[in-house]
Amino acid sequence: MRMNKKLSSVGIVGIICGILGALGGAKNTSKGWRRYGITGVLLVASIILKNYWALLLGTWSGILSMGYGIPDKEYPENPNVDCGSSLGRFWFNIFKHKEKDRQLCLTSLMVSLTIGFYFSIVILTIGLLSNTLSLCLITVPFALLSHFIFGHIIKGLGNITIFNIELSWIEICRFVTLGLAGAIQIIGV
Repeated sequence: MRMNKKLSSVGIVGIICGILGALGGAKNTSKGWRRYGITGVLLVASIILKNYWALLLGTWSGILSMGYGIPDKEYPENPNVDCGSSLGRFWFNIFKHKEKDRQLCLTSLMVSLTIGFYFSIVILTIGLLSNTLSLCLITVPFALLSHFIFGHIIKGLGNITIFNIELSWIEICRFVTLGLAGAIQIIGV
């Protein structure tokens, strides 16, 4: 595959993953857009390009199902608040002896890094099995930092309306970055 075609393919896959990821987090939409849509796009690309080790990216569906919600400050005292994801609650409870704002900040940081770490483990496994470890120098930082940069460091980019659904720019950026990591590992650049 020629370099221009590879770069175009990587970009298209990344954009599609970004939109699917944001759709999965939009109000009144199914999380399936994120959990199965992103992995579905990556799996189809893997099959088309006959990169069968990249089919391991299907495990991302489980990682995407973990969620990254952080409990509200009053958790667990107030039953009417957002209790966050199980991963968010895990880290929230680890830092329970910290001052509340610090607890929330540390919880958010660790949730982001944990999710990125899990994505990275899958990419490293593919790199080892397919002898494309050099690509991991690009793809692992993308996967590791996708949730950390967009949501923990960069916040409040606003929204965009696509298909009459309000999507978060943060989530689009987060999942474009993650989609690029998967696409580069599949396509190779």
